[in-house]
Amino acid sequence: GARAARESWLEAFAVPERTEARYIESLYWAFGTMTPMGYAGLYAVSEAEKVYTIAVQLSGAVLYAAVFGTITASINQRDRIEAEHSQRLELVDKFSRSYGLDAETSKKIAAYTTTLYNLNRGIDPTLVVGQLPEALQQEVYLKVYLPFL
Repeated sequence: GARAARESWLEAFAVPERTEARYIESLYWAFGTMTPMGYAGLYAVSEAEKVYTIAVQLSGAVLYAAVFGTITASINQRDRIEAEHSQRLELVDKFSRSYGLDAETSKKIAAYTTTLYNLNRGIDPTLVVGQLPEALQQEVYLKVYLPFL
């Protein structure tokens, strides 16, 4: 009993004293703790199996992070674009009140702003089209906006 209490986990699990064996065992334990993988009594035994398991768990963690990172970035971008649109509509409202525009004209301006937002999907076309030669700019703008004229 007294000897077992003083025993480290390395000794309890009979990990060889080689440094690389201890690193492999430690990483195997760490990744096994972080990633809930395992099937009851099925586990890696040899160093090669443990290294393979570590690689698979690390790959899974990276893939998991990449997928959720991409989803989060997409949601944040959509929210940012919607917030910009809301700010534009607030600016339209302030403009209309400042210049004493009637409700019908204000609604037309807001509807036009929303139509442009929906058409451009939150992308400012001048950032792309503004760099083109003037003739090509006119061609692009006609193709994009002609249905609304």
